[in-house]
Amino acid sequence: PNLVVCSGVEFGFTPIGTVRKEHEGKLLSQYGTIVFSRRDRTDITSLQSVKGRRIEATSVQLCQAQWVELRAAGLSLFDSPSQVLFSYDQEKIVYDVLDGVTDMGMVR
Repeated sequence: PNLVVCSGVEFGFTPIGTVRKEHEGKLLSQYGTIVFSRRDRTDITSLQSVKGRRIEATSVQLCQAQWVELRAAGLSLFDSPSQVLFSYDQEKIVYDVLDGVTDMGMVR
């Protein structure tokens, strides 16, 4: 939805369709996101821990909620971490964090 809204404003088009998600027969109108690390990473305790760490997210469009929370905490998605990776695959992000490839992950 964010991509559709942003593109509509920037390029002036009107969408003719979108995806509606359902769970157990009910239409979903919201979803959540998470910034996470491995349980044994006791040095990562808050959003401030993103400073100097490698983080991985799906894409710029799909991590907008986390981006807003980082900004509210006085952090930058692109300047605070040592590296930001985009993989477009939430399952890969989880395994990369578990395997120590990245320090923190962002999925929705």
